[in-house]
Amino acid sequence: MRATSRLRQLLKSGNTLFVPGCYNALSARILADVGFPAVYMTGYGTSLSLLGMPDAGLATMTEMHLNARYIANAVPVPVIADADNGYGNAINVMRTVREYIGTGVAGIHIEDQVIPKRCGHVAGRRVIPIDEAVGKYRAADAAPTRAAPAAARSTRRFAAPTRISRRAPISPSSRDRRTSRKCAACVAR
Repeated sequence: MRATSRLRQLLKSGNTLFVPGCYNALSARILADVGFPAVYMTGYGTSLSLLGMPDAGLATMTEMHLNARYIANAVPVPVIADADNGYGNAINVMRTVREYIGTGVAGIHIEDQVIPKRCGHVAGRRVIPIDEAVGKYRAADAAPTRAAPAAARSTRRFAAPTRISRRAPISPSSRDRRTSRKCAACVAR
């Protein structure tokens, strides 16, 4: 079964999924070998392991998708990969989706942060306007997939809203805005 089909099956199961983060092929193999049903390629871990630097947008799309390829080829379970903020505007997001499809990952998440981005673990994160975020999610869904049509049909379903990161402090008003952004992203699909 393709990784994309397996991820879709896991998501439809209704069970809570525990998807731990990995930062390279070896850490992914260990997580798969101990029985996790899927793994997540963490941007912070990737940046630290490749560059020795925090996740502040310093790792390029090329470095991130190369690491995703190594991880996806090393494990029999679906891989969800960090695609940062899509590496630019809506047009860049379309390319990002095509590139990640080629790596063999089962899904990606795209953050709605401004450029330059900050890691979700640090203070000072800012998000783009909701209309721009929705435009990026629509672009991800509409990305041409001629490079890998069979995988793309499955992967595109998870490209934008698999994980939508607001990356802002939680307060009653920001919680309402976050919910509004998630609803808008789902409508964009």
